[in-house]
Amino acid sequence: MIGMENSRKKFNKLTYFVVLFFSLIIGYRPFEFGSDYQNYINYYYGMDILEPGYLVLNKIYLFFGFPAEFFIFSLALLSGVLFVTGLNRYKLDFEYKLLSHLIFWILLMSAHFRSGIALSIFIYLGESIVSAILCSSLFHFSFVGAFIPFLFFKLINHYKLIYILLILLIVFVIRNILYDFSLEVASFIFDYLGRERNLLALSGAIDNVHENRNLWYFENVKIYICIYYIFIALFFIENNLLSLFVFIPCFSYIAYGYDAYMSEKIFLSTYPLLAIGISGMKSGFLKRVTIFFMFCLVGKDLLARFEIIELRDE
Repeated sequence: MIGMENSRKKFNKLTYFVVLFFSLIIGYRPFEFGSDYQNYINYYYGMDILEPGYLVLNKIYLFFGFPAEFFIFSLALLSGVLFVTGLNRYKLDFEYKLLSHLIFWILLMSAHFRSGIALSIFIYLGESIVSAILCSSLFHFSFVGAFIPFLFFKLINHYKLIYILLILLIVFVIRNILYDFSLEVASFIFDYLGRERNLLALSGAIDNVHENRNLWYFENVKIYICIYYIFIALFFIENNLLSLFVFIPCFSYIAYGYDAYMSEKIFLSTYPLLAIGISGMKSGFLKRVTIFFMFCLVGKDLLARFEIIELRDE
């Protein structure tokens, strides 16, 4: 037992070297890694963004004449330290830490930089959820969307969401079967609100991701996996915080499914919470199945990331 604890401490210290390594790569990009790097260089030198936390730090670094690369590196380093420090509190096994780091560095920090910063703050402050959501939202507004699943979880957690999930599934089926009627209703509502892109979101087409922003179609396997994870969170994770960590990304993906950008953004931003949350399951067959699903999801998204890089290079 003492030996395991010492090994865990050594591994935890080693992860800080991983943080420094990836921070240097993200800040200075000695080779192609992720995307949006040039956009963040442009943001630094004059393209203002909305999130006040990021904007204030940007202005401070610019005032003192630091180059953009150093700004990105130092924020990546700080975010990595917050991420690892928060992660170490949960005493995760190796596979869950591996998943968390893969998602954080390769899917978030390399391409969705502000989301990664926000996520690191969220995990660091995770035991105080409201503070975590508010502070994270200063660096990426997608974390405001975590309020809805959080409040929903707190409101009806005692009923284990059985009836709500059944209602979601019924709505899912009705939305697809009664397609024409839903399209007419959507046309009226979204024309009134001036949100034309959401009318396209309810078109039901799945052949062109640029014309379709709707996630609610039968072929979307991730919807079903998210529903599976919600059941896992509510029935097989006894720690309330870890259960919430699984619930937030999965319920967000379903609840915001009318708009693919919003849904995917919130899910991706809170993705590592899944790996932390499912670590709270009791050991056994179901835990192994769940971690297998998690590796499959991450692997799929990693492959998609490399495909995007290859297409951009062409």
